Amino acid sequence: MITGLRMFNGEEYSFGTQMQELDCFCCGYCCVGYNPRVNDEEIAIMARYLKIGPDEFKSRYIQETLVGSLVRQTETGCVFLSTDKDSAKAYCGIHPARPTSCRDWIPSLWRRECCEGLAILQKSDSLLKINQVYENDHQREKFCASLRQNSKR
Repeated sequence: MITGLRMFNGEEYSFGTQMQELDCFCCGYCCVGYNPRVNDEEIAIMARYLKIGPDEFKSRYIQETLVGSLVRQTETGCVFLSTDKDSAKAYCGIHPARPTSCRDWIPSLWRRECCEGLAILQKSDSLLKINQVYENDHQREKFCASLRQNSKR
């Protein structure tokens, strides 16, 4: 999949075959589309983070399936996903203790999910401003640097 970004000043950047890692957009799109599979060690870590026992954690938050233990989904995504109604940003309620598959997710404009997540953050047909995506200067500069690096390829 090739994705393009057009900047306000007219510059265009394309992302295609190279996975250019970015800071997470906090759109929650990946948390809506996937049920992470977890093992007993991850369940213990998440339960400890929530200060409950593994059995209680399993009964509340885990769905047993033919492929293994999956984190439950609600109609709006992962059971631990919450969304800020004002900004449309999504947050993980167990982020420091999240499963390995969530930790291993690499946000990138190469990913369909991240591109669609940006569309979620865009509130209208107007331009999506970088401060709507990233909250601090460090993240904004890292994003711009990745654009510059990508354009040199």
